[in-house]
Amino acid sequence: MPSSSRSSTRLPPCRLEWRPQPAVSAALLLLGLLAMLSLVLSDLPRPWLNRAVCLPGLLAVLQALRWQRQPARHFIFDRSNGRACIDGQWQQRLRISQRCGLLVLHWRRPTGRGWQQCVLLPAWVPGPVLSELRQWPQSVSPFHKRGRSGTIA
Repeated sequence: MPSSSRSSTRLPPCRLEWRPQPAVSAALLLLGLLAMLSLVLSDLPRPWLNRAVCLPGLLAVLQALRWQRQPARHFIFDRSNGRACIDGQWQQRLRISQRCGLLVLHWRRPTGRGWQQCVLLPAWVPGPVLSELRQWPQSVSPFHKRGRSGTIA
């Protein structure tokens, strides 16, 4: 009878490639267009209307361009070691949370100052990767000591 313990089994690393979706840019532009239309249909005085309409349109275009210029991200999740490789750099402090149905990955910048984040829509994440992210250990979370959870419920 083989005596293998469950803790000695090594899990293969899970890989994920993330790219900015053009649909998100289109949604940002559509929201900017709807904001401009709502201002035109409002009772805003004419002298203020031209300046007020330009602002949401400009912000929508800038946000859409910023979204499209994000680099592709390559993730490797090694749950057996509790580490994650993001763009070729191993991260010890990765936090995974769920906000309004979206998966949010937070990690330290390579310079050590501040945090970076990547937002994933669970419908676009393959099933095995999604289950791996839901089982991510809490000990990896930098906020675990303060009582915040680093896993997805």
